[in-house]
Amino acid sequence: MIQERVDGKKLYVFDLGGVTLDNVDFRKEWLEEMKIDEAEFYRTYNEYIWPIMDGTMTTREFYDHLESYFSIKIEGEPFLSHFHPVLNEDVAETIKKLRENGNRVVTGTNNCVPHWKYIKEQGWNTLFDASYPSQEMNLSKPYSSFFNYILRREGFGAESAVMIDDALENIEGARRVGMKTFHLTPTFNRKELYSSLVSIW
Repeated sequence: MIQERVDGKKLYVFDLGGVTLDNVDFRKEWLEEMKIDEAEFYRTYNEYIWPIMDGTMTTREFYDHLESYFSIKIEGEPFLSHFHPVLNEDVAETIKKLRENGNRVVTGTNNCVPHWKYIKEQGWNTLFDASYPSQEMNLSKPYSSFFNYILRREGFGAESAVMIDDALENIEGARRVGMKTFHLTPTFNRKELYSSLVSIW
């Protein structure tokens, strides 16, 4: 187990969707295009999204499943064509300040190949010192293996790290490995994020 760092530096692990990026849910627009039953779509989506995020299934394999399941034809890369995220400038400013003050700031995100491609094209990954997308790690939140992987790679003990996430299950997962956490709810004023994170310690 990695012990608390003697240099006093802290590790901040930011989620992307719902934290650093807004407007990340592409499914409603895609559903309108496919014209299939919404409840049935979400049932199968929620089953298949985990291997997609873990990098063990491609989006094309998922499309093949949907084509067979719903008797439809899927062209192109809907995960990408219906994905229209927006950078949250207040969160980006917080990340910048944390890094300027000598902290290590990374992203730990449940992601997929097409979304990560888009994020890199926008240069949003360069906001961070390092990036840990699930499909490249073959690990996803909220499992302990995800958080422990990042801690090992970064060389920080859990007590010197904080996870910033909008999903309560991910917050609980980080707590299970001993990390500090900040649950970023939709109503929280992002302009106050920097001072709130610094006050954790």
